[in-house]
Order: sequence, then C-alpha cells, then structure tokens
Amino acid sequence: MTYKTTQKCCYLGYVIQAISINFLPLLFVMLQNRYNLSYTLIGTLVAVNFLTQLCVDVFSVFFLDKIGYRKSAVISQLCCMAGFVLITVLPEVMPPYFGLCIGVILYSIGAGLIEVVINPIVAGLPEECGGNFVLTHSFYSWGQLAVVLLTTIALKFFGEASWKCIALFWALIPLINGLLFVKTPITPPASKEERRSVSGLFKSKTFIAILILMICAGGSELAMAQWASTFAQNALGIDKTLGDLLGPCLFAFFMGIGRVMYGLMENKINFRKFSIFSCVLCALCYLMTAVSKNPVISLAGCSLCGFAISILWPGTVEIAARKIPNGGGAMYSAVAIFGDIGCSVAPFLTGVVATEISLRTGMLINVIYPIAFILIIRKLIKK
Repeated sequence: MTYKTTQKCCYLGYVIQAISINFLPLLFVMLQNRYNLSYTLIGTLVAVNFLTQLCVDVFSVFFLDKIGYRKSAVISQLCCMAGFVLITVLPEVMPPYFGLCIGVILYSIGAGLIEVVINPIVAGLPEECGGNFVLTHSFYSWGQLAVVLLTTIALKFFGEASWKCIALFWALIPLINGLLFVKTPITPPASKEERRSVSGLFKSKTFIAILILMICAGGSELAMAQWASTFAQNALGIDKTLGDLLGPCLFAFFMGIGRVMYGLMENKINFRKFSIFSCVLCALCYLMTAVSKNPVISLAGCSLCGFAISILWPGTVEIAARKIPNGGGAMYSAVAIFGDIGCSVAPFLTGVVATEISLRTGMLINVIYPIAFILIIRKLIKK
C-alpha cells in the first residue's frame, strides 16, 4: 500500500463521519412516531452525538500524539461500525430512547476520533498526494449526499421497516476502512520537542480567535443539516421523500460543490472575502428558510445554505495549520473540540426553541453564527 491509499482512506473517513452525523436525523419523524419522542428528545439525540464527540476531542488532546494516529484511526472506524449495529438492536431490548442513546454515543466516539485524527494524517501526506484540507473535507459532503440519497430511496422502496437493514449496510463501510487503516503508511506525530505545548497554544490570541470561528462554523452548518428534513416535513408539510431530496440532499450537494471549487482554486480565491460572502449568504439562507411561507423558497434556503457554509469549517482548520504549523495533534483536537461545541449547541437550541415557540423560530435564531464569524474573520485575517 502507498500514501495514495492513505489519502483515499482519509477521504472515506470523512464519508463515514458524514454517515454517523446525518443518518439518524433522516429517521427523526419516524422515530418520533414509533417511540413517542418529543422535539426536545430528538434535539437531545443530536446534542448527545456532538457532546460525545466533544468529550473524545477533549481527551484526544492528551492521548492522540501518545498512542499514534494509526491506532486512533482504526479505533474510530470500529466504534462507528459498532454504533450503527447497536441502534438497530438496543431499542428493542431496553427503553428505546436509552437504547438509541447508547448506539449514538458509540458511533459518536468514532466520529469524534475521525475528526481529530484525519486532519493531522492529511497534513503529514507527501506533497505529491496533496494535503488540501478543504478538498479532503469535501468528502464529508459527498458522504452526506450519499447517505441522504441512498437512505431516502431505500426507505421509499422498502418501507420504514427497512431502516435497520439500512443501518447495518452503512456499518460495513467503517469495517472495511478500519482494515485498510491497519496497513496504510502514516507519517508519525512530531516529537514532543517539536510540538507547541497545550498551554502555549491557549496563550495565543490567534488560536483563541480560530477556536471561536470553529464554534460559529459548526453552528452554521449543523443546525441546518440536522433539522432540514424535520423542518421540511413538519413546518412545510412536504412528503418525506421529496423533502429529504430537496432539503438535506441538495444541502450536501451544494456543500460538496463549494468545497471542491475552493479546494481546486484556493490559490486564486481570497479566503477572507469568500468567507464573508459565504456568511452573508448563510444568514440570508436561514432567513429564507425560517420566514418564507413559500415552500419552494424555504427549501431553496435549506439547499443553498450548503454552499454558503462549505468552506467555513475546513477553511478554519487550514488557517490553524498554516498559522500554527507546530501545533501537533493537540491543536487539531482543540480545533475539533470547539467545532463540536457549535455542532452540539446549535441543533440543541433549535430543538428547544422549536418546542417552546415554533420550528421556524428555532431555525431563525441560527443567523447569529455566520454574523459572529464575519466579525471575527475580518480582524483575524487582517491581522
């Protein structure tokens, strides 16, 4: 095996992370009806996902460089596989909500490890393989598109009762990738003397600004990605299949297009200007989705939001890699921690506001994240 194989495993790693994050939300309405779950409990499942990833990110600050990237990568894939299997089994043998939570926690451990270990593996690839973060992250988008499209089609043709078989099918992918990671060549972490200390990282004002950007990037992306399917069905009254295809499916497609476009042309594109444009478009998309009474305009907001947020997360990771090249695994872990804070808080608050006020209001509050991103990126890049 060569570093090209490693590169492809990294791509597939982000596909698996996308499956872990986006598969269950496609079943939210079905799970609500089947297990009698409220909006708050559904929102809590999302929070459990990302809070678990957050805990993994926190602990990985201390163990990632010590145990190495290979072991972390293999463990991440096996946890994802086990989580997908358990969400099909445990709800039938124990209280359903707690059974779902256990499965979610396990595959979220895997997803959290994927986020913190893939970035330094990509950063260590030889020049001929390329270390393009945005292009690598585009495979998260294609993974999201695949899981939405294939799951929606399977549910349409085989019925809602087939959701467990679909979950077991998705479990095969991390199993295969985990076996590949056992043999692929991986550049080892830098020595302790070469890495910046954790305390040194947090003394940097630039690094603190990058962490806040990650909160905004995670919140901007996941609030829409996690709630688009439920919003289309319950707020717009659209059939599930059509709503998934026109909402989260197109969201993922446009996100992938944005990342591929930027990844191939990043030397010709001013990140500061493009990110500000993206955030303005993101805020407008949330307004279109939440305020418009026209389903077509609302779904257009859901879809175009994917393009708007496409570069925010990977672009911020790339800023960290360039401005702090000796950050080591701890830096990538910390960046993932704060990204997952945004991913946890935004969907959870959307669910709480949806329960207390309305689903439209829950979507509307998410305009705060792209606005905050603009305010910070203007000062950071200018500096």
